[in-house]
Amino acid sequence: LIIYKDELIFTSVYDDMGMIIFWNLLTGEYKRNISAHSNSIRALLVNKNDELISGSDDSTIKIWNMTTGDYRITLSGHVSEIMSLIINKNDELISGSADRTIRIWNMTTGQIKKILSEHSSNVNSLIINKNHELLSGSSDRLIKVWDMTNESFKKNLAGHNGLVITLIVNKKNELISGSADNTIKIWNTTTGECIRTLVGHSGQVNSLVINEHDELISGSSDKTIKVWNMTTGECKRNLTGHT
Repeated sequence: LIIYKDELIFTSVYDDMGMIIFWNLLTGEYKRNISAHSNSIRALLVNKNDELISGSDDSTIKIWNMTTGDYRITLSGHVSEIMSLIINKNDELISGSADRTIRIWNMTTGQIKKILSEHSSNVNSLIINKNHELLSGSSDRLIKVWDMTNESFKKNLAGHNGLVITLIVNKKNELISGSADNTIKIWNTTTGECIRTLVGHSGQVNSLVINEHDELISGSSDKTIKVWNMTTGECKRNLTGHT
């Protein structure tokens, strides 16, 4: 799910029809849909050319014209589900897949520039920090730090006892990870040190976001949302109501 201008762009991993749906945020009205892929879509983003990029369980990535709904190019090379997408400072697309690889793409030509293959399981999440390092979270329970200058592996961040699901970077350039071990960890990516572990969820941590008050908000399979002080590790609020 992404918000672009006055549109809500939505897809569901539970929809194996590969549909992307557009809604008008101002009126709440349905606008259009794109029959995009032959299987579920797990990742969406918009590039600087206002093109929509979709990554699917059909192992392909497609780039779309947002106005017409036509696709410009298909990026093929992965052999399993596309789990995560991100764009680097060079305007290259980076994809993480269940085939255990990370691929760097030229979005104009659709050509693969580099394949990073250090992970031993699904690459679930990708993010780039203020040092322009790529950080990848995997089902192998590791977070890997990559030097994007020469596109090489730097170090592992090890400590989770379950697959790493989601990653975010805070304003201090600390990495925050959510895992199937029900914990959230805050990392210094320079030293590789785990600064703090936030414990409180009883289910896997699926999503993380930081609000305008510099509080961390986590969503979990335990049906709760928690609000955290990142400095102290205190859970400030526990939001319940989902069933």
